[in-house]
Amino acid sequence: MITTAIITDGGIANRYMPYSKSIPKGMLSLGDKPIIHLITEECMKAGMKKIYIVTSDKGKAIYKDYFYGQIPAAKRKLLKEKALKDLKDIANITNKIQLEMIVQSDDLPYGNGTPLLSMKNKLKREEGFLYLYSDNITFGEETSAEALMNEYKKDPEVSAYIAAKKVTRKQIEQHGSIAIKNKVKKIVAGIVEKPLPSQAPSLLASYGRYLLTNSIFNYLKEDSLGKNNEIWTSEAIDKLAKSEKVKFVVPDNRCMTTGDPDNYLKTCIEYSKKVLKSD
Repeated sequence: MITTAIITDGGIANRYMPYSKSIPKGMLSLGDKPIIHLITEECMKAGMKKIYIVTSDKGKAIYKDYFYGQIPAAKRKLLKEKALKDLKDIANITNKIQLEMIVQSDDLPYGNGTPLLSMKNKLKREEGFLYLYSDNITFGEETSAEALMNEYKKDPEVSAYIAAKKVTRKQIEQHGSIAIKNKVKKIVAGIVEKPLPSQAPSLLASYGRYLLTNSIFNYLKEDSLGKNNEIWTSEAIDKLAKSEKVKFVVPDNRCMTTGDPDNYLKTCIEYSKKVLKSD
């Protein structure tokens, strides 16, 4: 049974400088909650019991304070009813799951696969795990984490599942393009990371939601550098798909990125319309 998730937030976040110099990107707010809070809730809905947040030294301290820090009693008396209710949302997370902040190793090369590689020793005994980037938020009844877990329960003899969405030809160059081996059975032949639109094997894009097994570590290694001399999760999955079964899942939701200021603002607007106005 899979009950562990890893959320990544150890990147440099160039596009958010100077803000990200001191504050982790996952602490960007979507109205009433930071992104990291929403992603931990997504993991909880999928049945996770333990969540690792891989971040920097500064990020570790900030996340520990957010999830476990207490407001002084004198200030707490000044809080209004809604604010107290919102604080209970945090307690709902920390009371139900084991949450641990891990500092990403500075000895490893940079890349979106680096946080996972930093976790290798802690995951040795796991049947599998969810791997989520903190750049993305999904809107809909079914979260991407739930969709991945539901498919895994149907067919656990798969080495990896990729959450995917349809994008335009122009958008595909910002994603990993999934090469499809069998469309009916949803079997993946490989992934091409950020291809030129004319070279994309499909317009089905991965977006940073994965269910992985320890087989990934046969290909995700310190010396396995790809595009821009970085460690890429998608390139490790591409190699995995050549020898083991990898499948894709298209969740019934809408995924939006917060990876840059422009798209972050668009996601804030969507969150306001879909979530805040419905409360």
